[in-house]
Amino acid sequence: MNPELPANAADPKLPTARPGDNIPRGIACLVGATTMFSTVNMAAKFLAETYPVGQIAFFRCFGAIVPCLVIVAMRGGILSLRTSHLGLHGMRTRGCALGR
Repeated sequence: MNPELPANAADPKLPTARPGDNIPRGIACLVGATTMFSTVNMAAKFLAETYPVGQIAFFRCFGAIVPCLVIVAMRGGILSLRTSHLGLHGMRTRGCALGR
């Protein structure tokens, strides 16, 4: 047992949130993400009776790239995706390719 951590997790000396944390916003984001995930999953299952699975998967991914592009644009453009750990990304890519 770590002596730095209290044995009781409900210790009143522990802060429940840091200053500046927006708990209601975090809860709203979690509920919104869960709702969106469930809605997209339900729509995909409903549409699978009519449309090919590949087409559904394409438009599902296409719909997901729009918010990603907005976030990248807000964070400074394509340069915000630059990495300083190119070797680690290469190792992950090789691992994923070999694992299949």
